[in-house]
Amino acid sequence: MRRATSSAPAAAPPAPAGRATGPRFIRLPELMERTGLKKTAIYAAIKRGQLPAPKKLGGASLWPEAAVQAALDALPIGCT
Repeated sequence: MRRATSSAPAAAPPAPAGRATGPRFIRLPELMERTGLKKTAIYAAIKRGQLPAPKKLGGASLWPEAAVQAALDALPIGCT
């Protein structure tokens, strides 16, 4: 015997357990890739106020992705 199938779309699966949905942070290698700058130039840009300072978590330096993107968007074209 065949079962009747519903034509209603399946519900989206729930978000994975244990995953926070807060702001995303990036590490130095990704920041270097996004900006095209080396480590020394990134820290010089931080000192000049052109990039946000990293947040420290244990021994890691993490940059809020939204703050980095806002800083890059504020730079004149051709500066990154």
